[in-house]
Amino acid sequence: MRRRSVRCGSALLTQEPRTPIRLEAKQREKALLPFDSAKKPSWSNLPVPMVPRNGLSFGELTKPQRTAALEVVAAVLSKEGYQKVIDIMNADDQINKDKENKMKFGTEN
Repeated sequence: MRRRSVRCGSALLTQEPRTPIRLEAKQREKALLPFDSAKKPSWSNLPVPMVPRNGLSFGELTKPQRTAALEVVAAVLSKEGYQKVIDIMNADDQINKDKENKMKFGTEN
């Protein structure tokens, strides 16, 4: 597997990815938007019930895909930054519980 380098602030992180993120064709279509996409200006960090998200959500990933994606997040953030991401996703889950009371992110998927 190739080494990957990621710039994080002023540091350059180089590590072997433990689990590559492999997306299916339909997932790739949602996740990879052209740079000049009309969806880009409509990005928002408001809760999902207020503004729908563009792209692919963690809830649409399989467990191995989520694990791989979270490894990337952990590689580029501090422990505190990673925990903040997890806390935000968990808070979004509390807001977005569906009728069956299942979480969209987390282990119940």
